[in-house]
Amino acid sequence: MMFFPTSVASEYSAHHCWSLIHVLEGVLVIRAKDCVLLAPPGYAAVIPAGTVFQSQLSVGSKISSVQLEVSPGKISVAHGHVVKLSSLGIELIASLASMSQTAKTSERFKLLTELTIDEVERQPLARLHLPIPLDPILAQTCLEMILGFSSSGGTGSSEPKSRPTRAWVKAFKSETSLSYSAWRRQAGLVMSVPRIVAGHSIGQVAMEQGYRSISAFSASFRKLVGVPPSLIFRAPTN
Repeated sequence: MMFFPTSVASEYSAHHCWSLIHVLEGVLVIRAKDCVLLAPPGYAAVIPAGTVFQSQLSVGSKISSVQLEVSPGKISVAHGHVVKLSSLGIELIASLASMSQTAKTSERFKLLTELTIDEVERQPLARLHLPIPLDPILAQTCLEMILGFSSSGGTGSSEPKSRPTRAWVKAFKSETSLSYSAWRRQAGLVMSVPRIVAGHSIGQVAMEQGYRSISAFSASFRKLVGVPPSLIFRAPTN
């Protein structure tokens, strides 16, 4: 599934440890069976052990990633999610990522891992995820709409190919816990992030999303992401 036509997506794979992927520059998109996650600079994708997923980075992106052994219950959110990192969290991930394979058996690595997990657990969740139905027809429709938002800036091809029926809408909510209209609004906001990171003006993105004012778009964006769109460019770096 290609979210960025000019970059290469990874093969689907799974790890026996939890994956923690901090985005330094650009945008990371994770595609798992039941969701799509998106992480901009200063945020991290948290992927549970055993999750089969595919990743794709926008052109010019930089990431720092670690795989951690996590005891059951240490991370309260059991599914893949995105968090906004603190300055401490960024430093901890960078420290773990820089350690050699031999050092990863040391007591220091174990202590840093525990501190990192605790710090990430304390960070606010960013609703930069889109639940994907397990029903193959509903899933395909969702992915087509996401790609439509990604390629068209939220217009035209983001619409489903046929008008949803009442049964379709009911099944959609049962699978995703969101109404179709709420899911589509969230999809538009989530997929506006790559455009903002790429330098498109907030006013332009707001107009593409159908908002009448920048302030209305910014309010919806902040509710979803945790910060206004203007701060996406000012994420903390190590």
